[in-house]
Amino acid sequence: MTEPTDNSSTLRTTSLLVYEGASLYGLLALSLLLHLLPDQFKWQLYLHLGNGEDFRYWQLFTAHFMHMSWQHLIGNGICIVILQQVYGHCFKNLTWLYAVVFLTVSISVGLILTSVELSWYAGLSGVVIGLACYAALTDEHYTVVFNTVVLSTLIAYCGFFFLQGEVGDGLGLIPVASFSHVLGLVCGVFIGGVVRIEKKRTAISHID
Repeated sequence: MTEPTDNSSTLRTTSLLVYEGASLYGLLALSLLLHLLPDQFKWQLYLHLGNGEDFRYWQLFTAHFMHMSWQHLIGNGICIVILQQVYGHCFKNLTWLYAVVFLTVSISVGLILTSVELSWYAGLSGVVIGLACYAALTDEHYTVVFNTVVLSTLIAYCGFFFLQGEVGDGLGLIPVASFSHVLGLVCGVFIGGVVRIEKKRTAISHID
């Protein structure tokens, strides 16, 4: 007599729509609300790098939910949808919000310390890349090969723009702040690696 098998993973990967991790859309909703603000208010939410008089501590967080145009917002929205559909199961527990806080602040501080060309920054892409790295490292549903391909693709993508310089040519007329992508990658790998190590340590302690 054979034991019943768990087909939940198969069903999840073959379904046309996956609803796990739908809380990720909260990031997009926040970005949309902030994008509707008048320009004079939005200017106070960007991360100001070149002019210390315009810098405010809240910009370390808010800048990553701001967008320069509707095209910029839609592009990041598509990336959120892909992340949720592929790795939504990694974001079922709202503790992933700690990763968002870590990524926003770390990327901002990194830009402040390393940026030469940028006078201000706004965009969600660095955080999305960081969350994708975090998911690929902590995922337990897909094969190691699949997650390795995802990480390798993200590294190649960030490397391509990094070679163009601090600011590269992005989608349409939207410039890409290459350093924010690289910082998102590094910080995402860091926090994903920490969580992965902690999971293994906890599993070993339970066996002992």
